Amino acid sequence: MLYLNHKTIYILNDTSDYHGGSWAVMQYLTDLFSTKLYEILKEEKKSEIEIEKIQQADIILLNGEGTLHSSKPRAIHLLKALEYAQKLGKPTILCNTSWFNMTNEFDHVLKNLTQLVVREKLSFDELETKHNITPEIALDLSFHYPFHLISNERSIRFLATDFYSKEFNCFVFPNGGTLEKIPSFNMRSASWKETLDKFSSSRVIITGRFHGFIACLKTQTRFIAYPGNTPKIDGVLEWFGNDTALVKDYKYLLTNTKKSHQNLNYYNDLFDWTNNMIPWKPYFLK
Repeated sequence: MLYLNHKTIYILNDTSDYHGGSWAVMQYLTDLFSTKLYEILKEEKKSEIEIEKIQQADIILLNGEGTLHSSKPRAIHLLKALEYAQKLGKPTILCNTSWFNMTNEFDHVLKNLTQLVVREKLSFDELETKHNITPEIALDLSFHYPFHLISNERSIRFLATDFYSKEFNCFVFPNGGTLEKIPSFNMRSASWKETLDKFSSSRVIITGRFHGFIACLKTQTRFIAYPGNTPKIDGVLEWFGNDTALVKDYKYLLTNTKKSHQNLNYYNDLFDWTNNMIPWKPYFLK
């Protein structure tokens, strides 16, 4: 293999403590490299560029997830780390990322990436139109993390996660209104296995979480989605070519949930489409 001399990988942006979906992403990457006997270094000091680790590593990989948006300080810091690695002549990969409303200041970094992989169509479009870069596209890595279904008994009628509130600029659970009586599920306090088990026991999920949406695809559970802080769910459904399951007006969430059984062909087509996705691999493992 051309890249057999690459033995150490430095992974930036380990978000596994955020919730189970992010844990599954990092576990997928860790398992992928560990089985090939690559040594993995992970970012620990998130407030500074870890110069020694970048110098030690053969490859620098940034797990973008939902971090790279709005030119926020954390996003800028990560791009500066890639920039430093490129100055040392290191191969750099930005994978599993969304990309929204980012500065053009680091276009040279994007152009010098060895691989750039987004996880939905709207990020793909933004990189093409605003940065003149055509990335690869592959579904979020959590979808490909192995899951063994315990039971497919759908005993829970409706289940809701939290939703992004523009008013409060954070995720909140329903408090009053039509969704208040729907059983809720907190993805932040559940493991990925617990999330998938719970979703596979439900008939319909109402979610504003991107990884809640991915969990529905993984367990082939009908869902109604509400947009998050960035249009990540929107981007996957745009890629699929049909956003029937996306409801942008909160007051219609329950109504559309109750009618979701009328769109079984839509969900079956969506699940077939995602099941045919080929898992992403870095260039040196292809």
